[in-house]
Formats: sequence, C-alpha cells, structure tokens
Amino acid sequence: MSSSSRAEPSFAARRRIVERRRRLLRRWRGRVAFALAFAFLAGSFAISPVADGLQRAAIDGLFFARHWLLGPLFAAGASDVAVVVIDEETYHTPPFADRPRVAWTPHVAKIIEAIDAAGPRVIGYALVDPTSLDQPDLLPRYDRPLLRAFAQAGRAGRLILGELRLSGEMIAPYRGQRVAVGGDDNLRLLNMLVEDDEVVRRQPRSFRNESGGDERLSFAVELAQRAGAVVPAADYLINFNTGPADLPAYSIADLLACAEGAKRDFFERAFKDKVVIIGTALDVEDRRYGAKWLLPERSDPGQQIRCMLPGDATRFGSLIDRRTMPSVFIHAAAVNTLTKGLALDVLGPAGNFALAALSGLAAALIFFALPPLVGAGVGLAGLGIQAAAALLAFARGIVTPIGAMIVIAAAGFAI
Repeated sequence: MSSSSRAEPSFAARRRIVERRRRLLRRWRGRVAFALAFAFLAGSFAISPVADGLQRAAIDGLFFARHWLLGPLFAAGASDVAVVVIDEETYHTPPFADRPRVAWTPHVAKIIEAIDAAGPRVIGYALVDPTSLDQPDLLPRYDRPLLRAFAQAGRAGRLILGELRLSGEMIAPYRGQRVAVGGDDNLRLLNMLVEDDEVVRRQPRSFRNESGGDERLSFAVELAQRAGAVVPAADYLINFNTGPADLPAYSIADLLACAEGAKRDFFERAFKDKVVIIGTALDVEDRRYGAKWLLPERSDPGQQIRCMLPGDATRFGSLIDRRTMPSVFIHAAAVNTLTKGLALDVLGPAGNFALAALSGLAAALIFFALPPLVGAGVGLAGLGIQAAAALLAFARGIVTPIGAMIVIAAAGFAI
C-alpha cells in the first residue's frame, strides 16, 4: 500500500475529529450563551419585587434552621433585657384579682419603685393607660403613688412610656402620666412594622413627628439608645433569640409580693444594669407573629424567674403551642438586637444579583454538562451547599437570597 493511500484515512479521521470539535464548540457556544442569559434573568429575579416574598419566607426558615442546628443565640441570663408582664396569673392573684386594671396603679407603683431602685439602665412602660380613676368625681389622688414613681424615674431619664398611633388618632397615657414622666421627651411610639403576611420582622427606627420637628425614635430604639447602643441609620431586621425561655421574664403578681416582702437583693439580681420592659403576656391580647413563628412555643409560668409565688403551670400554663408571641417580647428582641450588636445585614441589590446570577450560571452549566439524573444529583448537592452557606452566613448576621436561589435552581433543572 502506498504512502498516499495510508494518508487518506488518517486525513479523513482527523477531519472527522475537527468537525466533531467544531460541532461541540458551536453547541457549547449556544449553551454558554443560554447559561449567561439564564444567569442574567436569575439575578434580575432575585432583585425583583416577586422575590421579596421568598426572602421573607427564607428569613423565617433560617430562624428555624439556626435554632435546631446551632441552638439559641445566647442564654436567657445573658439577655440585656428583662420583661415584666401582666399575665393570666396576675388577673387571678390578689390584690389584682376581680379589679379593673385602672385600679392597679398603687401596686404597679411599688413594683416600678423597686425596679428603679435596683439600678436598671432604663425602664420601658409598654402599658398604655389612657384613662384613670384619679378624677375629681371619682378617686382624687388615687394615682399619686404611680405618678410619683414615674416622676422619679422619668425625670432622671430612666423611664419611657409607650403610646400608639392608629391612623390619625393617638392612644396615649393620660395627661397626668405624661406630665409626671417629664413630657414628650419620654414618650415613644410602640407601633410595629407588620408585613403583608402579618409577620413582624423589622423594627422601625423612628416615626415622623405629627406635631412637627425631627423624627422621634421608636420605643425599642429609644430604650436601646439610653442603654448605650448605637442608633441604626434605618429600620432593621430583628434578630430573635430562640428557645422556650429566650429572655428572663417575671410576673407582676410575683414581683408585687417580692416588693412588699422587701426582697431588695432579688430585684438587684434581676434588674441591675438591665433594660426592663413592662407589658402584657396574655393568651388573646396584644400578640403578633414574629419571624421565629415556625418555632411554636407554649407559655409556662414555671419558666419565669420567681421570688415569692410559685408558678402554677396547671392553672395558668397554655394548653397548646402558640405561633404568636406577646408584643412586649418583640420589643425586647428589638432592643437586644441593638445592645448586643446582633443586627442582621441584608445583602443589597448588587450582592443579591451577583449571588443569584452565579447560582443560575452554575446550575445551567451543570445541567448541560451532565446526564439528567447525574445533573439533578449534583444540582441537589450544590443546593445543599448553598443552603448550608446561607445558614452559616445568617448565623454571622448576613442574610443571603437563598429563597430566590432555590427557585432558580429548580428553574434551571426544569429548563
């Protein structure tokens, strides 16, 4: 066989190889172009309004995952905030039982005086009392002990009263309390930012002053500032601690018995250098969904820290798990977020676009390069890595667009 005849098959083989490479190159050019287009669409989706709902759901899911995999942020005793609550037990314990709350003011005064004497950083009074028995035709000077306690703590900058704005109307403490506490400088709005799905995830930094002048800090932010925290530049995500007893809570009924028993050492252990918020923790009143609603909790008086009266879970404990929580605990979480430096930083549009685009590009290229079943397995493994990375980032205070990234991965596989 001549050398020319041997060269012909070799030349043909090389030509076929070159043709295959050209076809493969053309095919991959199209695939890469499609992957880049898909990546751009993925990034655009991640910063679109449609992705906002996914981001909210992802935040709730991250609280759930963080608790079960990493545990609470901190022990209850390490909280900068202590909560004092009117609970179901209070309504069934003398001298509160069978009396309207407006008649409780002399007893509440004893508790506030004992807390203030213990050396808290600041006290927040989240119980709005628009009316009083202290009227000329009712019981003149009946509220004098409470007003005296308000004046002592408020004029020293250690007491903030809460008020509520409902549309154009205000629900505010009655005039005697406002004067006693030192005027409007010691009043702040309790209003919360409730999102479309009825969940509270963000804390408002401030509210517009209806009477003119500068904006006024919200109730929780004002408490945090007076406790020494840096005021944020804008509204912020609340970083909820998790667990059945995520911060120290005390019953007003027990604290009254403690104050009347002159247990000053108990008050100092409980409230010295703390932010103390006084509010309600009832079964049906003033409850909201917080971002940790996927972790239902059951109220248990036995989890409260006690001074004199033992908690009776059989009488006053909740019979079912609740996904809502008393608003006072949301305020407390908002304060802890600032005082403990636990703010959650959401990636901006540029960061969300970049992460989602990279995720979409990787998903598209993987599904193009591998057989369908193998590609699905590798894609799921990659999604698991992304979810783990999102959880670790969340534990360090960074919120990534993991909700949008999950949808993008599913779309990449479907396409």
